[in-house]
Amino acid sequence: MASCLAVGQGGGEGMPARLSEDLLCQIRHRLPHAGGLPLQPGPAEVLASLAEGGVIRVRRGRLRPRYKHGCGDKCGRKPGYCPQKISVRRETKDTNSSAGKRPIGVPEELMSLLRLHKQEQDRERVLARDLWVEKGYVFTSPTGEPLNPNPDFHRWKDLLRAAKVRDGRLHDARHTAATVLLILGVPDTVVDAIMGWEPGKSARMRRRYQHLTGPVLQQTAAKIGGLLWGTPVPSRPSIGGVFLGPPQSPAPADLKVYVARLGERRIPFLRREHAEALVEQWGGDRREHPAEVEEWDREKWEHNGPAGARTIRDRMPDRRVVFHAYALFAPGGERLNTGISEQWSVDAWEFESDVYTDLAVRWHTTRRPGQEVEAQVRGTDKDAIAAAFAEACAQAVDGARNPSKYGDSDEW
Repeated sequence: MASCLAVGQGGGEGMPARLSEDLLCQIRHRLPHAGGLPLQPGPAEVLASLAEGGVIRVRRGRLRPRYKHGCGDKCGRKPGYCPQKISVRRETKDTNSSAGKRPIGVPEELMSLLRLHKQEQDRERVLARDLWVEKGYVFTSPTGEPLNPNPDFHRWKDLLRAAKVRDGRLHDARHTAATVLLILGVPDTVVDAIMGWEPGKSARMRRRYQHLTGPVLQQTAAKIGGLLWGTPVPSRPSIGGVFLGPPQSPAPADLKVYVARLGERRIPFLRREHAEALVEQWGGDRREHPAEVEEWDREKWEHNGPAGARTIRDRMPDRRVVFHAYALFAPGGERLNTGISEQWSVDAWEFESDVYTDLAVRWHTTRRPGQEVEAQVRGTDKDAIAAAFAEACAQAVDGARNPSKYGDSDEW
């Protein structure tokens, strides 16, 4: 597979023709580990290539950019905002150690998202034409240039707020990843390979990053109880009473899977009535897209079904009206005309991750490569959306006028 990959799908009617920032961020934070743990790959973004079989091979680390004036310091701006700025720092560097150059397994669900991202990036390459610069990056600007790592700080904070967990550094996710690998009972040699720790230092790094948790201590106590009193011991570790590890034995191979085919998307169900109900409702909402029910052999679906969509559902997916709001501001804080409606709503299904949310409201601001700042809001509470949109726009204006205040400055 090519080293430039892609994320996100087009939005609903009236949505900007751009990548889903939420989805893009989640993929960047989940890429370099097994099991979907939020783990940062290195100093910032990695230059990686994807091999067949769902394996990422990390090669180099992305460096934060630095610039100098190309105008003789006449523009009155900081070097990073000079119209004639000149880069004075290389884009990448070697990993911190030889162990950092490593293959990392990627869950099939993430591989599917990356393939979608590649399709989106291929479209951007066509639109950019001669402006596109091919450098082999997974995540790029609309012209193929590497991204400034600063926006990851804001994306990470957005994810923490959306998940309703405590605030923390992006680097803290490495501690989470190492600890979950401990809970899962992953062998130390595999942990060292995933985390990129060198032999001779790995034991010290495991002591630093892996933290003993309640489930780990409970499992140890259960093993001691089994040894002394003959109490049956669960064969797999658990979190909150849910056992992890190898799945239960598969359902009989002669069972059928009923797949709702919605255009290019396929949603599998255990029951035909669920697939038929989804097709009927989808067809009513989007008459221009064909929808039908397909019947698959269970074993054939599990081996040959579309990547990332093989999990079979036993219930109808959630569907709700999601309200959106969007605004774009120039570096000085002036509001720009994007040519689209400022606020709109869509009927979104939970599998449409680029437009769906079950939260009442969530918002964030983003600095684009051209230094414009955008404010985005989505949620299920229309009144809350209006209030949050005003707050998001205020922060976007402030960020456009004072980039250093939000960590977007080129001063280090």
